[in-house]
Amino acid sequence: MSYVICFYALYTLFPCNVKDLKSKIHGVTLIELLIVMSIMAVLMTALVPYMRSGRQVWEVVGDRHADVLQNARIGMDKMTREIRQAQSISDAGSSYIEFADRDENDRKFQHNAGYLEYGTPGDLNPLAGPVDSFSLTYYKEDGITETTTPGEVRSVLIQLSTSDSEGKVAPITLSSRVFTRKDAMITPTVTTNDATKIGKKNARLNMDYDFNDYSSGYVEFGYKEAIGGSWTYTGWKARSGSGSYFEQISGLTPGATYDFKAQLKYGGTVIEGAEKSFTTLF
Repeated sequence: MSYVICFYALYTLFPCNVKDLKSKIHGVTLIELLIVMSIMAVLMTALVPYMRSGRQVWEVVGDRHADVLQNARIGMDKMTREIRQAQSISDAGSSYIEFADRDENDRKFQHNAGYLEYGTPGDLNPLAGPVDSFSLTYYKEDGITETTTPGEVRSVLIQLSTSDSEGKVAPITLSSRVFTRKDAMITPTVTTNDATKIGKKNARLNMDYDFNDYSSGYVEFGYKEAIGGSWTYTGWKARSGSGSYFEQISGLTPGATYDFKAQLKYGGTVIEGAEKSFTTLF
């Protein structure tokens, strides 16, 4: 239809013999077609390397993004599973958590030197990294009140951010809130009390202990001269439940100041009370 309209307009503006006008309309010649194809071939030859390069960059970025995401998920999945199955939590910090796993083995997660580490306390190995930022927030039963007291923890908010080591991919942040077992065991506590019956060469060291859900374990004292001394331990004594315990020590130096602390051991875990001090008589 448009062809007819155009033809009629041309005929109106430039009257001529219809047969003469039709004879002047012809198709594309072979030479014109070859020229167009040659130009297109040149353009495609110039554009293909750029297209290939763009595709390769996209693939590399996509692979790096997948690696970063997988790296973050490894750390997050391991933490959520272990904390959810933990028998108890023994220490709770913003960058680490210590707990007894479902087999009551001591375990620890810790963010250190840009990596998330996992293993037994004192023998940690890299689990995921690089981890740019990492934080743990602990909540009580109500899910609102924050706490760092192990026996009060009922849920843990885990947040970690990881990125490509070469900085070519934007950081990925994952967050998960894990609820501890309802029947999680309450860990023992130990308190160092003031020394009593202090003489020239002897003193009585005192503590309070509570094994809570662990029922039994061992207690002892450590003491040393405050200046230049090394720790001496009274030796582990079996105890159960809760109560008070004291140890009479002797062979001390008259007029000397001593530091001492209470210790409690349950399973493979040792916890300490606060250090206190006393001075023997002259």
